[in-house]
Amino acid sequence: MSDEMNSAEPSVSVVIPVYNGASTIRRAVESVLAQDYQNIEIIVVNDGSTDATLEALGQFESKIRVLCQERQGPPIARINGSHAGAGKFVAFLDADDQWLPRKLSLTVDALVHNSDAVLSYSNVIPVNYSGLPTGELYVTPDVAKAPTMEDLLRQLWPILPSSAVVLRSTFNRCAEPYSKFNTRGYEDCFLWLLVREHGCFCYVPEPLVIYQQPPLLNRLKKYRKGFDLFVSLVAERYGPAGCNLIEEAHRSYASMLGYLGLMALAAGDRRQAQDYLKRALQFDALRVRNFLRLIRAYLPRVIAIPLTGRTRSAYLHQELPSEH
Repeated sequence: MSDEMNSAEPSVSVVIPVYNGASTIRRAVESVLAQDYQNIEIIVVNDGSTDATLEALGQFESKIRVLCQERQGPPIARINGSHAGAGKFVAFLDADDQWLPRKLSLTVDALVHNSDAVLSYSNVIPVNYSGLPTGELYVTPDVAKAPTMEDLLRQLWPILPSSAVVLRSTFNRCAEPYSKFNTRGYEDCFLWLLVREHGCFCYVPEPLVIYQQPPLLNRLKKYRKGFDLFVSLVAERYGPAGCNLIEEAHRSYASMLGYLGLMALAAGDRRQAQDYLKRALQFDALRVRNFLRLIRAYLPRVIAIPLTGRTRSAYLHQELPSEH
């Protein structure tokens, strides 16, 4: 990063929220420094880390700015980072993700060539903790397009924070309602709704981000409170127009719990299977499939296993919004 912002390209403030990310933050920052887009500033927001995150950032010295705050979560960290920046655009990167070298040049170019757009995003490569791809790309062919507001109010759209570049003035206008998110999970889904109120989106189909995807069980545990807050905020802001999205969110959450229940059943853990499937029914009680799964969990294993059928691998890739 140069000392002065290069006026030949639109300026970009890269905001990286981090909480206890000592093991991954270097890799994230290095992926920004390796961009073929030069007119950037890097703002790392240390969100109350208690590990060696600050020490890990020390090697970058004047190449980055570090803001420190008490633990407040991703939305406040992103808001504070954006307010501290000077770029025309703000790009987010979670501390355990990485950008490929052309990430900024392609996503910024999409915004530059569409004056009505306020956000652009790309496809993503999900990987596990060993760095191995988990299967499908994050954006599947059926949703490989920029969403309308109607799309966003109908289903959870696969936009990862680390893939998004937003007009900074637009993001700052969304800061007040976005700051209501004070817990983990689903904050990005709410943010995309807020941003879409101000203009259209651009989708870049190339996979330009490497996303370290936590196991499904970890995500479900971490994001339970975020799910409830998301449902509440969508209902409050969008009223009847948000009903389809809320229903879809419940179905998605129930499906993932149902998948975990079937996996527990296949492993012979009937008690755990019963717990998952009961919880699935709480989210989507009208689905007969979940009711049948619950019945299987009470059957002897020799009978239940043949009844499980082929579980869909898509559940492995169904996504909950990530945290930093």
